[in-house]
Amino acid sequence: MSISLPQVIQMAANLANGPAPSAPIINPDLAGSKPVVICHTRDVDPDVFKVMSRYSVVETYAHDIHANLDPALLGFGYLFVDMRNDVERLWFQKFVQGNLAFHSVLYKWTWESDMGVSFESEFSEFPPKQARKQDWDKLLLTPPIGAPTPCLSFLGIVAKCGLA
Repeated sequence: MSISLPQVIQMAANLANGPAPSAPIINPDLAGSKPVVICHTRDVDPDVFKVMSRYSVVETYAHDIHANLDPALLGFGYLFVDMRNDVERLWFQKFVQGNLAFHSVLYKWTWESDMGVSFESEFSEFPPKQARKQDWDKLLLTPPIGAPTPCLSFLGIVAKCGLA
């Protein structure tokens, strides 16, 4: 069976133009699709656990149960890790830190530092209850806007007065 010349020329032209453009890649991590590891350096109110259990499975890290387990096998939506405990901190560094399969956030006092670890969000108050898990996760993962420092505010006032 022979191929006529126009078809051969058409095929060569298609190859020269390259493959058809593919659809743009959409980030598969929509709000709420990844599990969230919530590190905390202060006690968590039991009401927060009740709110979160409406959205997904809530687990608290327990070293005697979860030691040396890959967090992907735990099947949680939210996992609490107490950063005051050195064993739990070590587990977090070994399995979660730098792992893109999880979101990691820090619940801390406002005056505390970040302990040299980068988190997606650091906050001192949990977001209010939302109708949908996606909305609550979006609030949880959005870093809060910090208040301006009094020193900078004072300098701004002085600068405005000096220019007038």
